[in-house]
Amino acid sequence: MLISSTLRSGYWLWLEGDDRGMGILRSTLAQAARLHTWYFDASLARELESADLTAPTDWMQATNWPHIGQLDAALCEFAHANQDSRIDGASAMYPSLNRRGTSRVSD
Repeated sequence: MLISSTLRSGYWLWLEGDDRGMGILRSTLAQAARLHTWYFDASLARELESADLTAPTDWMQATNWPHIGQLDAALCEFAHANQDSRIDGASAMYPSLNRRGTSRVSD
């Protein structure tokens, strides 16, 4: 229920144009990776929990999900949006989703 609630909150903040929505989604992604690691590899999860400097990226790497790093990097670019943000770079990570010249809106 908690993950569902944070996804909903991130979605609504995103719809309102609030950049904090991406931060919420990054936290949700990190916690989902943490839960996944505990479920599938409890010994590795114990090691990560006992380490002093475990970062969210450590939990994401432990999942072995193929595109989790790219998704996290894209959310990071949108979460810290400012003049130096590489929003085009974030969207270029997923070329299949980046279809310029095609419209999803029907005519």
